[in-house]
Amino acid sequence: MKAESPGALVRSILSSRLEAQGFYAQGFIGAHAFNSLLGETGVPAGLRERYGTSETRSLAAVALNYSSGIQTMPDWAKEAAGDSPESTEPRLALARFARANWYAEIDRRLLLAVKATKVEAARLGIEIPGTKAWKRLVNSALPEKALALGAGLGWIGKNTILIASGSRGNSSAVLIGLLLCPIDLGLTESSTGEGKPVPGCGSCRRCVEACPTKALGDQGGFFDRKKCIQHWTHIDEEPPAFIRPFLSDRLYGCDICLEACPYFRPDESASCLLGVLGASIPARALLALSASALKTSLKGTVLDRSWISPKALRRNAALSLEYFDKLRPKAPRGMEDDSNYDD
Repeated sequence: MKAESPGALVRSILSSRLEAQGFYAQGFIGAHAFNSLLGETGVPAGLRERYGTSETRSLAAVALNYSSGIQTMPDWAKEAAGDSPESTEPRLALARFARANWYAEIDRRLLLAVKATKVEAARLGIEIPGTKAWKRLVNSALPEKALALGAGLGWIGKNTILIASGSRGNSSAVLIGLLLCPIDLGLTESSTGEGKPVPGCGSCRRCVEACPTKALGDQGGFFDRKKCIQHWTHIDEEPPAFIRPFLSDRLYGCDICLEACPYFRPDESASCLLGVLGASIPARALLALSASALKTSLKGTVLDRSWISPKALRRNAALSLEYFDKLRPKAPRGMEDDSNYDD
C-alpha cells in the first residue's frame, strides 16, 4: 500500500480542522486547476499579483452557513433612536448575511484551522509555513464562485448564488471563503471537486418569479446588476424609479430571491458576534448621526466596505421616512394640532 505524501497528510489534517470549525462545505484544487480557472475567468495579471497567486500551490474553498442573526440592534442605534416607539419609527432591514460580519467570521475560522493544522502536522514531523503564508480571502476580487465550483462545493442556482452541498445537505444560505495554500497538498485530478455530482435547480423557477425587478431574466442563470435591489442599496447614485420603492424599507442587501429558494436554510444554531447590526436599524437613528459618527458606528461591520457608500445608506433612510410619512394616517382637517386651544 502506497504511503500518503506529506502534502496529502497535511490536506487530511486541514480538512478535519476545517470541519471542526463548522464549515458547511469544503473542497480543494491544485495549482494547475487554480491557475486554469483564473485564466478561464480572465483574472488580470495585476490582480493575480495583488493576491500573490503565483505562490499558491493548492487552494481550499469553504462555505459557511450563516444564521438569521441576533435581532437586537447595536447600542449606538438604540441611543440614537431614543424612546421613539417602533410604530412611529420606520426600520431599515438588513439581509441576513449582513446582520453580523460573517466575512470576518470566515476569516477567523480559517485562521484557527491553519493554526491547528500547523500544530498537528508538527507532531507528525511535518513542518509547514507559518500562518501568514496561508492567504485567507473572503469577498475578494477573485472569481470565488468559479473556484468554489472547481473545488466541488456545490452548484450555482438560477439566482446566480452558490448552493453548497455538504454532509448536512444543500443550502444557499452560505458565504464563500478561500485559502491560498503555500504548499502542494498532494492533489490529483481525482481528488479535486471536478466532476463531483451535485443536484441542480431542475425546473424550479421560484427565485426568478420572486424577484420583483426581474433582475434574473425569464429563465434564471442571468443577472442584471442594474435591476438588482441589493446593488442599489449601497450605490450613491439616483436609483431608477422602479427601484426606489424597494429601497424604502431596507438598509443593505436583499433576501427576496433567496427566501424563495427551497434550499435557503440558514443555520439558526450558527453564531457570529463580530460586527453585529441586528435585523434592522431605525431610519431616524441612522440620520441622527453625523457622517463621521456613522462611519465610526459601522466600523468592523459588513457595511464597513469601500464600495458601500454611507451617502447611499442615508438616502435609504430618507426614502424610508418619505414613504412612511406618505402612508401614515393623517389627522382630520382642523384637528392636526390642538395645542392652541384652551381646556
